[in-house]
Amino acid sequence: MPWYLLSGLYLMIWSALLVHCLLQRQFYPVFGRRWGTRAFWLLTFVFLNPLLTFLYFVFGFLLRPVKAAESQKPIGFASVAAIAFVGVVLVLFEWPLIEQAPEPVVVSSEAGEQQSQEPGESPQWLEAHVAFVKARNGVQTFGSTSAKGDNRASVRRIGIICQNPHRLLDRSVRELQKVLVRLPDVDKVEYYPYGTWPEPGGVLPDVFITVDMLEVDEKSFLRSRRLGTLIQWKVGSTLFAGTARTAHANAPPKVTFDMESRLDHDSTMMGIESPRAVYRLEANGIVGEMAKSISKQFGNLLGKYGELPPGAAMLYGTYCEPPEFSFLKDNTAQQIISGYGLFKNNHTVWRFMEQRTTDEALKAYRDELRTLGWDSEAFGKDYLQMRKQNEHIYVFHERRHDPAAGTAEDGESGTSLSSGSMIAHYESYFTSAQIQKAMDALLAGRAKAEALLAFERYLRTPEQIERLRASVEASPVHTLDGCLMLGRYWADQDRTDKGQEWLMRARAMQRAEKESNARSQEIRSLAKKLGDEGLAEIPVSEQILRDAGFVSVATLTGPLEIERALDEPVLLYRRLDDGRMRTIALRVVRSRDISSSVPYGLLAVDKREGRSSSSQTAGRIRPDGLWAADLSLQDLAADNDSMQSTVESAGDERFLFVIRP
Repeated sequence: MPWYLLSGLYLMIWSALLVHCLLQRQFYPVFGRRWGTRAFWLLTFVFLNPLLTFLYFVFGFLLRPVKAAESQKPIGFASVAAIAFVGVVLVLFEWPLIEQAPEPVVVSSEAGEQQSQEPGESPQWLEAHVAFVKARNGVQTFGSTSAKGDNRASVRRIGIICQNPHRLLDRSVRELQKVLVRLPDVDKVEYYPYGTWPEPGGVLPDVFITVDMLEVDEKSFLRSRRLGTLIQWKVGSTLFAGTARTAHANAPPKVTFDMESRLDHDSTMMGIESPRAVYRLEANGIVGEMAKSISKQFGNLLGKYGELPPGAAMLYGTYCEPPEFSFLKDNTAQQIISGYGLFKNNHTVWRFMEQRTTDEALKAYRDELRTLGWDSEAFGKDYLQMRKQNEHIYVFHERRHDPAAGTAEDGESGTSLSSGSMIAHYESYFTSAQIQKAMDALLAGRAKAEALLAFERYLRTPEQIERLRASVEASPVHTLDGCLMLGRYWADQDRTDKGQEWLMRARAMQRAEKESNARSQEIRSLAKKLGDEGLAEIPVSEQILRDAGFVSVATLTGPLEIERALDEPVLLYRRLDDGRMRTIALRVVRSRDISSSVPYGLLAVDKREGRSSSSQTAGRIRPDGLWAADLSLQDLAADNDSMQSTVESAGDERFLFVIRP
């Protein structure tokens, strides 16, 4: 039955009971048998609340008035219950909503589970509803990424900016914040409600998410609501994505990406809800779709490029004020963000309007910057990039996308960030002297080899490179990046034999990566540097696999027990009848399923010539509270029987693997 017909049916029942109340001569004595109780029930009719209507149906229609003699007795339990019920319903569902000034909310992964209420939120017990919702959600997404071969992805710190004051959007984003902070690769999520912005001078997020409501069509009738809306969110490494990208030599080793999604939501709500619970049911479905989309995008980035290890404090800049430019002194110019970050002393973004044509305006900006000592780097019909030593500025005409067509269109003037305007990105990177000092401090600390390798290309002296080599060789090398680093080091030392040895180990470690041809470009470059490009193509021998840490299942006479850290692989191989090698890499990874309470998963990567596959098992939580998983390795034994693999938590994010032939 359509939602408005159900509301009309309720109105008919309400009207009939109201007439009954007006004509009834005697009542079940809540406040006496006559006028006191009649006034009490008439008051409840004012609110058009189905719960109160049902209460009258029970006490006013079904229950018969008591006899005159019995009415002199003290008020009964049923009457007290009716009065209490009305009071609770009025407090929960009819108490007016007092709006609070929006304030930024910051939730970290450590405190997110313990924090029950954030600024601007209502206590949970006031968000009551007795209703159901039927919803339909459709999501469209497109985007792009740009990265050097050794760049990594980082999603540890997220900033969400709400661009529309509608309460549904605010409620949805507040819930999205709580979901995203539970992702395994996220440490902190900052939410800025409509009208609030990050304070200048702070550490900037790794990922910006802007959320807007482009369309809304809402129809309400009594206690029902029909809602249609189009919600857009953009996820990117910068707040505004331009059409051209260049990388400064001292820029941080982060993947540059921007993605845009739109959700078409259509729902029908029937029932009653407190003023503080309005849109909660619709928001639950919207948040689920948004979180699923964003989590998938993060997973794709991290799976393709790997995760950038958390940078130590010495790799972050010290905030300095951005320079002044005359074209930003106009009243329309708005400084959106200004802060510092990894290898950055400043990153500031302005948004401003321009009356001239884009081409005329960009030429004027270029002439002004040249007089200030800036050199032209790139100039297009809708963008300008210029550089001055370690400073970089990028000015462009903001564009909006049409996900349905997959095209970009010029924006129109307006008040929301998604409208067309001019954008100016200013960045002040570390100088070479700052980088050398920072890398000296990093090498002198207790950083893990994986963290050092992520910043390898910032080493400025032979002494730093030697210290990195010593640090990597001091630890077991179980990573593709570690093998490549040692290969490059020995190539630079003209030790071709050692360089080739580590290059081939890197080829072997490619088999442990989920991506089919991980770091293939770097492997080809290293092979060329070593003077033998064929090293990037020749088959990996059985001896090289053993040198890289692979264990032959043919040699197993009993259970194999190996302890590994999180993301550290157990490597197995078998020579097939045709002479080719089949390898399997098992590793424990953090779960990315936002709906699961299981924290880890067992990832298996199975590779052979011309074939690559991967699968992940969620595992289980045992009665003792520890995580465990089982996996059957099909056709790995010599007789084509399966082998059983079990893994269980050993504490401190270490895991015990047992392989049984």
